[in-house]
Amino acid sequence: MTAFLSRWTKGWLSVALLTVPFLAGNAGAAPGASAPPLQLQLVADVPLGGHSTRLDYASLDAGRHLLFIAHLGDSEVIVFDTEARRVVKRIANVSQVHGVLAIPTLGRVYASATGTDEVVAIDEATLRVIARMPGGDYPDGLAYSPETHKGNAQLIVVDLRTGAAIAQFPVVKDPDVLAFDARLQTLYVAGEWGEVSEFKVSDGRVSKTGESLLAPNAHVVAIHPVTHEIYFPLMGVDGEPVLRIMRGGKE
Repeated sequence: MTAFLSRWTKGWLSVALLTVPFLAGNAGAAPGASAPPLQLQLVADVPLGGHSTRLDYASLDAGRHLLFIAHLGDSEVIVFDTEARRVVKRIANVSQVHGVLAIPTLGRVYASATGTDEVVAIDEATLRVIARMPGGDYPDGLAYSPETHKGNAQLIVVDLRTGAAIAQFPVVKDPDVLAFDARLQTLYVAGEWGEVSEFKVSDGRVSKTGESLLAPNAHVVAIHPVTHEIYFPLMGVDGEPVLRIMRGGKE
């Protein structure tokens, strides 16, 4: 079992877990190696409303067709219906929201309100805030452990069988958020400057298959596990926030 992370220069971490064996001799291209452009097709740009300010993490509940997006600059959690392709609610008063995490088995969404050092709980049925808890100093990303029913603020990449650190891959400048399509075995890493790296996982081997500029500020990415649509929340397209929906060139 292997965990992949993205790490940018200030040290914050994002992580996705892949249940695949990892072969140390296939650690990707050498630093500086080039990759072909991404072969992604634009499906739609859907307005998200609000101001053209920073968007941060996103989390998907595929069963309920809901994508939750942290609109940090507006201190709101955007609730987007992926089936209807429209915003169904903007949950306000989540101060400087950074992390957002949907936990379908609990019917809850948790958001880190950095401005008030809180973790905010949202009920998925009513889309209302139901609890606020102390989150420590500057809560940012969120993770969830189904065994202990907890999350924490520190994420690290390890070989889950041995506890050993895993080899590095060259990615875009200042990588921020990543997402993995388990069925298509494709990993996307989005960077602060709007570039995106693509990796393929095949027979336990990981290789970079594409990299290019997607859009300014395209540093957040999420993937629908059934439709395989790829979501990039963008803070400013023609002066307004949009959700850019894309699909891979080959499935």
